[in-house]
Amino acid sequence: MPFTLTHTAAILPIARFAPKLPLSALAIGSMLPDAPIFLTLGYGYTFLHSLPGLLLAAVPLGLAFYYAYHRFLKPALINLLPDFAACRLQTYLEPPSPSFVPVAIALFFGAATHFVWDLFTHAGKAGVALIPLLQNSYHMSGYSIAGHEIAQHGSSAIFLPILACVAIRRLARLPPAPFYPPASSLRRLTQLAILSAPGLSAFAVGAAGTSSIMTFLFETTVLCGMLLLLAVGAYGLALSWQAQPVRQR
Repeated sequence: MPFTLTHTAAILPIARFAPKLPLSALAIGSMLPDAPIFLTLGYGYTFLHSLPGLLLAAVPLGLAFYYAYHRFLKPALINLLPDFAACRLQTYLEPPSPSFVPVAIALFFGAATHFVWDLFTHAGKAGVALIPLLQNSYHMSGYSIAGHEIAQHGSSAIFLPILACVAIRRLARLPPAPFYPPASSLRRLTQLAILSAPGLSAFAVGAAGTSSIMTFLFETTVLCGMLLLLAVGAYGLALSWQAQPVRQR
């Protein structure tokens, strides 16, 4: 499959031509079908990658993720960024104000881009059946790889750098907050621990459990994503609890 984060590239044209749709909801929708890889949900991977899953589960599941992101994950992610980035994203800490309708529409269209993209990058899908180049096998350095697999990995290799450039360019244009205290030593250590521990743990577990390089890369990425999500979520909960008045704790 294409790297899950890569799917957010498909929402950029929608965000440009429909600026009233919440960008975060579009992004969450575009990654939602891959959620069962990282989390145990009531819906399986196959169902969320099907048309019934798109029609029945994308919006209700997406709303739960949308709330969790804005309530817990977003504050934690911004707090974990270096000062240069965090001071420019303080305005994004405000809770979103759009009504249910644009959020639901954005979640659906985001999930639809994932569904369409996967039609051309997964074996047996309609898009692959329509294009012979995606069905053929190609030999590279002694390995045989299908055209749709090249599309999977190639799309990640192409679009991830594009996403990084778009994010950096947009971030650089934002004005810094007028009063933003620099990170303390404790906060920097917390940042380092939360961001590095999941990756190191996943690498160690993956290296010990498999001999195939592709299996190792997949399992390490998935485990790292799971651990990072748990770590950032726990950090977000701690920040939320800390921000409450003493009487409400």
